[in-house]
Amino acid sequence: MNNFFIDNGEQVVREVIADLLELFSEQIKEGHDPKTVIKYFGATLEVRLVDFEGSDVTKEENDKCVVV
Repeated sequence: MNNFFIDNGEQVVREVIADLLELFSEQIKEGHDPKTVIKYFGATLEVRLVDFEGSDVTKEENDKCVVV
């Protein structure tokens, strides 16, 4: 597993992550799996929230998660 860490990232990176967390929060409240798709430079990425502060937010484990 590859781990990627964001310590003191650029402000725009922190804003994107904050937007993702807001989106995931809304999806959880609506009973949906907290995930989204990002398309960038020809790549399609699926971003999925697996855990938040020790609370399991999904029903299945994700062994391939990237730590951010």
